[in-house]
Amino acid sequence: MKKTIISALLVSAAICANAQNMDDALTFSENHYEGTARSMALGNAMTALGGDLGSIGINPAGSAVSNFSQFTITPSISMSAMTSSYSPDVYTDHYGAVEASRTKFTMPNIGFNFVWDTYRKHGLKSMAFGFISNTTRNYNSNMSSWGENGNSSMFQTYAYDAWGYTPDMLNSFSSSAPWDYSVAYQSGLISKVSGTDDYVGVTEIVTGLPDGSLDFKVPGILEQGYGRRTAGTKQDIVMNFGMNFDDRLFLGVNLGMPTFEYALDEGYRENPVNKEEFSFDYDDMGTVFLSEARKDYSYRASATGIYAKFGIIWLPFKGLRLGAAYQTPTQFEIEEKYQVSGSTVIMRGQGGLRDYYDAQSPVGEYSYYLYAPSRFNVGAAYTIGRSALVSVDYERANYGRMKYDDLPYDGTYVNGDFPKTNEYMREHGAAQSMLRAGVEFKPVQAFAIRGGYTQMSNSVVDFKAATRSYAFGVGYSSPGSFFMDYVVRMTNHPDSYFTPYTDCISDSCEYTPEIRATKTTFDIALTLGFRF
Repeated sequence: MKKTIISALLVSAAICANAQNMDDALTFSENHYEGTARSMALGNAMTALGGDLGSIGINPAGSAVSNFSQFTITPSISMSAMTSSYSPDVYTDHYGAVEASRTKFTMPNIGFNFVWDTYRKHGLKSMAFGFISNTTRNYNSNMSSWGENGNSSMFQTYAYDAWGYTPDMLNSFSSSAPWDYSVAYQSGLISKVSGTDDYVGVTEIVTGLPDGSLDFKVPGILEQGYGRRTAGTKQDIVMNFGMNFDDRLFLGVNLGMPTFEYALDEGYRENPVNKEEFSFDYDDMGTVFLSEARKDYSYRASATGIYAKFGIIWLPFKGLRLGAAYQTPTQFEIEEKYQVSGSTVIMRGQGGLRDYYDAQSPVGEYSYYLYAPSRFNVGAAYTIGRSALVSVDYERANYGRMKYDDLPYDGTYVNGDFPKTNEYMREHGAAQSMLRAGVEFKPVQAFAIRGGYTQMSNSVVDFKAATRSYAFGVGYSSPGSFFMDYVVRMTNHPDSYFTPYTDCISDSCEYTPEIRATKTTFDIALTLGFRF
């Protein structure tokens, strides 16, 4: 039960528009590094290695390791495969799996690094200047799930929760009524029970009891379907400066300007399995039957941020490299837009004539600050001449330090939920550990074979499942200026559990449906590079 309850709190099911929660903060704060094909093939264990433009976002000192300038561009194909299963209540085994996938073209790396030689034999031997963009999060996913449920309905819960809002309030998007309920009322998903203060869902029937009270219930089996698609990337754009002292000590600093575009579209529908069980009298149409009830939600977020990062690489003796880097907290300024829509389809008699009722909210807009936590990483690498290397990294970020704030900050909160959301994140955000490892072998000087592994612990307290990536790559370096690297990476994400709606009409919320989603992503990237 713990996984179900916590997940319901963390994951936005789009019940309330403009609701910044912990799941949103993690979505925008976590890093799942990509970069060049070489850095990905080595599991991004680049803290102590450097010399690659994919490493500079991990350790700024890496720009000073190379004795040549370079330009790289990395096109990539990103594939997301999700398998989901649906349970009509939290005590029931999941239904059969539904598979969905999504493929997108991405650009996980592009940039240049210019190395200036001081021509000194000792001391400061060279300086490096770079401008690089590396992807730190890919939001590409597609999910679909369905199941049958005769115990509860989303629109039954909407009708129950709409009590206290008048029809005039629900007919306006400028009142205090949540937009979900206003859309539901205006599209016929819920309606007023004549002579009472109650609302009834289009998936319910109302019967009178001997004591004069009313009984609301779902009269039959509903086929419930849920789909969600996300898209976008988070890019880490850095301006870098590095220094090489005696080819043994390398220092670097980044001014980071991360930016992201995130899109979420989700839809939820309910269809009667037996339409005759969902019949009711509707105005002057006589007896009609419910055909479909649907609710959709669209969300867009974009942001720019800023941070500073400092790094060091030290070669204490031949073959051994040690590295470390610290990144300050990132301040994001986020702009979001959102919209809710709903529709009801009813069928007249058995003739099949259908009537459509729909409504949609205005496009809401909101801006705010999000503070992502600081990061610290250390690494060690050992090179065997020019023929082989092994590298290991450790990175840590405490997601209990995430924080929302109003824009602009004036000492008060316009969004009254921010203080309690921040408190919740302090209690439930975990210190995430990231272990990265990579190996490289060169059977001949121009050709390299690489392998990498990454393991990320969960960023939520009490969740033990980890994210694991496995990578394999090859590289070619010409005698001239051209080089090329290729990688294939597979990432297994932990199962996620969430609910499209929460049925708490009964105290136990026992009929809340649950969806379990399993996600695997595949990345295929090719880096083309030129030295100069």
